[in-house]
Amino acid sequence: MLKRVATAFLHKRCLSLIHKGCTQRLGFCTYGPDGPQPLDATLDVPVTFDEENLKFIVCPVTKKPLRYVSERNVLVSDELGKAFPIQNGIPNLLPDSARPLDEV
Repeated sequence: MLKRVATAFLHKRCLSLIHKGCTQRLGFCTYGPDGPQPLDATLDVPVTFDEENLKFIVCPVTKKPLRYVSERNVLVSDELGKAFPIQNGIPNLLPDSARPLDEV
């Protein structure tokens, strides 16, 4: 019950901040007032993928290393010919989320 109340409060607070332009950041809002660029809610900086993580991540289908394409913010499996999106600094490595390279 307490978890549900806390979640409802945070959701209401974030909606309130978004409605006001999110100029007062208290760690609840994940998007800035200038558009949908993901922000770290506590540090107020853009969220990016840390390339150091590439040594721990492989393609979920081929089990081969992935390469990071910063211009498109994706991880590419050259052997599979598909790109996995990175959302809020977190790679989405579900096989169904991979898109052909010509669509990225």
